[in-house]
Amino acid sequence: MTIIRLDQTFTRWDELLALILASFASMNGRIDPQSSALKLTTESLAEKSRAEIGHVAIDGES
Repeated sequence: MTIIRLDQTFTRWDELLALILASFASMNGRIDPQSSALKLTTESLAEKSRAEIGHVAIDGES
């Protein structure tokens, strides 16, 4: 497993967004207001990585 910082070199935004949405999918329709994860886009994730510090753990090839 490799832990990397989310920054301008990270390119797997589609996969990260899919993981986040899948992680919160069981809450869809159960909480009000809805999870803010539903408002995320690949572009907003990339923007957040420029304004905030984030890391991702990758199992296998990075």
